[in-house]
Amino acid sequence: MKSKLFGAIVACAAVATIAASPAAAQDRILKIATFAPGSAQFIIHNAIANAVNNHVDGTSMEVSATGAATQHMVQVANGEIDFSLTSLISLRLMSGQRGPFQNLSNGAELAPKLLSIMAHPIGARHFVVYADSGINSFADIADKKVFLGPPAGTAVSQTSAIIMSQAGLEAGADFEQISLGWGPAVQAFQDRQLDVLAIPGNVPDPRILNMIQTNDLRLLSVEENDATAGILRNPINFLTTTSSADYGSGIKNDGDIVMFNAVVNVAVRADLDEETVYQVVKAFWENIDDAWALAPWMEGNVNLESALSVIPGGLHPGAERYYREIGLDIPNALPIGG
Repeated sequence: MKSKLFGAIVACAAVATIAASPAAAQDRILKIATFAPGSAQFIIHNAIANAVNNHVDGTSMEVSATGAATQHMVQVANGEIDFSLTSLISLRLMSGQRGPFQNLSNGAELAPKLLSIMAHPIGARHFVVYADSGINSFADIADKKVFLGPPAGTAVSQTSAIIMSQAGLEAGADFEQISLGWGPAVQAFQDRQLDVLAIPGNVPDPRILNMIQTNDLRLLSVEENDATAGILRNPINFLTTTSSADYGSGIKNDGDIVMFNAVVNVAVRADLDEETVYQVVKAFWENIDDAWALAPWMEGNVNLESALSVIPGGLHPGAERYYREIGLDIPNALPIGG
């Protein structure tokens, strides 16, 4: 079964692409780009591909786990691939040609070419440190080597804002920012080349479960204050509370652990035809039990209750058609320009 194969792939985190099922008809091949194996996005995007490959006649979907999310968005907008991760903040940065999109010459033209098919939480922002590191709070990050996210992504601005809100520390001035991709960053942390690893993931994150097999870790907890309230005014941001019990004895925290989370979206190129997108969305939601079986956190995070919680730019007509068909109210899209 494909779901069993995928489970093995996630467990070993050793591949970057998953080919379409040989049994799937090859009339049309769709492409979705995602994060590194082990990440929440890898699991969610592969669940979409599994649904297409198993339930949409005449169509298959290939998954690529290389490159940064911002690169994927540009590829979708240019019609080079069909689906990727996106978010309200990423689309606003693209439209304004800011941050990782500052070198674009046509960001305002590209951003509307990405439409949403669903929303879901990206996963809690885990700030991971070794239990014996002496880092017990965000203030202890000073003078340390810290991974905030890939240099070409939007995670850096978000994790930087969290550290600033908690300790008033700035990358480059108060601590050393290490620029790597997601997968290499996890490996560098395991090799003790990093002091702090900031990664998004739904609890329990499989990468952290793997690391605590050999090392005791600690997760830095957020304290609410005026600065965090400012971050939470953005409609995509919210707080998630967990505890060491969700990970086991390898996490050496006492009490609750509060972490930032954010709503992101699965984007599709706007010019992909309505019927194809309708069939993709329908196949995914009508077989959602298969997706939920892939990870213990899936059912609580990927569901119809949250699928339309934040819609930047707008829904693709094929996705809107499905949601209206099953009786969901379609919310107003959030603007991405300006």
